[in-house]
Amino acid sequence: NFYFTSQSKCARSPPPTFPTSLEAARAHEPRLLSFLTMVIMCGINGFGRIGKCTFLQLLDQQEFAVRAINTSMKATSIQKYINTDSTHGTRNYVVRVVDEDTIQVGSGATVSSFRTVKLLRSRNPEDLPWRKNGVEIVFETTGAFLTTKEMARHDVDYGTVRCGAAWR
Repeated sequence: NFYFTSQSKCARSPPPTFPTSLEAARAHEPRLLSFLTMVIMCGINGFGRIGKCTFLQLLDQQEFAVRAINTSMKATSIQKYINTDSTHGTRNYVVRVVDEDTIQVGSGATVSSFRTVKLLRSRNPEDLPWRKNGVEIVFETTGAFLTTKEMARHDVDYGTVRCGAAWR
């Protein structure tokens, strides 16, 4: 961070300049643009109260796409489950059942606003096909896997994030 001037005085290096728009980012560094527009493919292990809140938060974020949820819930009962909550109130998401293991969730009438989510059903994390469904990171919301070693049993590229209100 420091450099020497011709008078042998130590001076702080000038701060780097960063692009302020996508056009400037494209001109400045093309690789930066792909990083700025990257979508992180997520999975959720457990679809209880914390899993539902995590899903609803990720659903509204363009930077995240939920690709798979590990739940024992039937696809036909998910619409009522995500739209009613005694604490957070009601929402108006539409859930389309593609088959018993696939749903589409969205808030608009256009097909492009719907996101396809695969439903997985296994209690053993080694049996969950996260990579096959394109999942890069898993949100662990069951509370069953509390250590890094236990969470590493999920087969994903970038790891597992522990979610919850209290830890042991």
